[in-house]
Amino acid sequence: MQRMFCAISFALSTATAMTVWAQEDVARVLKQQTQELFDAVTSGDARVWDRYLDANVIYLSEDGTRKSKADLLKEITPLPKGISGSIVVSDFEVRRHGDTVITTHNDLESENY
Repeated sequence: MQRMFCAISFALSTATAMTVWAQEDVARVLKQQTQELFDAVTSGDARVWDRYLDANVIYLSEDGTRKSKADLLKEITPLPKGISGSIVVSDFEVRRHGDTVITTHNDLESENY
């Protein structure tokens, strides 16, 4: 009986550890991909956005304009000569709801003229 309890206990703790690991792995990957997207903004590398965005994405810009993926990709260009900057993802949080993950984060932008 004690062996059975230990085996069940080990199985549950392993399953729990795997679930926690899987959640941490999802959070790590999503944070990394989000940072890649912002790095691509400052370098003007639209290929990163092309790789991660769904073909049917609808982007609502700050002025309320609706843009398709193609429209958005056209806007990703390098910063003008003499200007540099970065966007750093911070306070990244992940909330899992079944097979859906929602992230929130702060984006710390700096520009040098």
